[in-house]
Amino acid sequence: MPSSISASVQKTIPQSKNQARMLWLLVSFAYLLIVSQRTAPGIISDQLLSEFHVSASVLGLMSTFQFVMYAGLQIPIGLWAARLGPARLLLVGILASGLGTILYSTADSLPLLFATRALIGFGDAFIWVNCVLILGKAFEPRSFSTMIGMTGAMGSLGNMLTTMPLAWWVTASGWRLPFTCMGIILLVHALIMYRGFSRRDMLFPADAANLHPAVTLREFATLIRKRTVWGPFLCHFGIIGTYVGFTSVWAIPYLLDMYGISRAEAASILGLALISAVAGGPLSGWMAARAGNCRTPYIWLQVLNVTVWSVFLLTKAHPPLALVYVLFIALGFGIGISTLTFASIRESFPVAQVGALTGLANTGGFFSAVLLPPIMGLVFDHLGLHSQQAYAVAFIIPVLFASIGIAGGLMLSKPKHV
Repeated sequence: MPSSISASVQKTIPQSKNQARMLWLLVSFAYLLIVSQRTAPGIISDQLLSEFHVSASVLGLMSTFQFVMYAGLQIPIGLWAARLGPARLLLVGILASGLGTILYSTADSLPLLFATRALIGFGDAFIWVNCVLILGKAFEPRSFSTMIGMTGAMGSLGNMLTTMPLAWWVTASGWRLPFTCMGIILLVHALIMYRGFSRRDMLFPADAANLHPAVTLREFATLIRKRTVWGPFLCHFGIIGTYVGFTSVWAIPYLLDMYGISRAEAASILGLALISAVAGGPLSGWMAARAGNCRTPYIWLQVLNVTVWSVFLLTKAHPPLALVYVLFIALGFGIGISTLTFASIRESFPVAQVGALTGLANTGGFFSAVLLPPIMGLVFDHLGLHSQQAYAVAFIIPVLFASIGIAGGLMLSKPKHV
């Protein structure tokens, strides 16, 4: 660890494997809860269209509002987490998301709906970078790829909660009660985290005034001039944004419109994708170990991603329903393994740069997620939301975005630091 980071940060490292695992459970469950809020609105897209009398592009813009807030904060959080403390920032994120979710469930106007999703995005922004930093201190480098993959799997479990279970709950009670309950659960976990972090002296270390950012703004400006720094950014742009942007807004309407299936069955397709993502997360560490690096398996993952989106495009948005199941499973598997983005940063760059570069790479994924929903929404507004022609044209967008991920994979540097 660089000398600019105080020894008090080192003290947050658990002294036993059991302590490390308990800390992982505390942090990863927070990530599970937060991720559930990213795709939950996708389950109720058609209800929001009807209740608030908005167009498809406006609904896509609401998703963009949330992701803009998220993406815009990634780099600042990565730069300053060492100074402010990743545990503190993680706690702030959970509190903001919990409050935002409760307010979202009570929104009675479009401006309030937008404002509450922005607050949720604000809270979400504090989660992943700080999870990476906390786990990076809790586990040895050789264990980090596996643990970060398992954390990603917990996020996929969070997504699963917003497929069939949420669809059934929404059908039974409407959409407001489930979101109120999710907000309350977030606030309760914030209290649990506060107690857990306080016991480990992670929130208010005695010499907190001596903490400094691992990378200064000037150093970061120099760092981003390097070509290899942008590899993880583009990889995440290609694989995260396409999946998150599509499933958070348009996947359920697409499945309902093209196949005439029930909301529960459409949600079950997303659920299968997330089960696949849960499996993919822990496998990311194994694949990197087998290949001897993160670069090789990640390039092949980007190729798989482009191939899957191309099938939707080449079949004019209407592949056989059985194949749709397979395609969503493949997309989910790719999302699970996408934690290789952060493992590749850890293996290729000095520890001092990991926080800032994690924030940069995460920005890439959600910058893509910001762009994709409203661009697809414009296509639907022009050609008609429920038409096959509109979906056939709209699938050009994720294919193009995914292709950028291949370029990112080729830009990844070979490991120099362990």
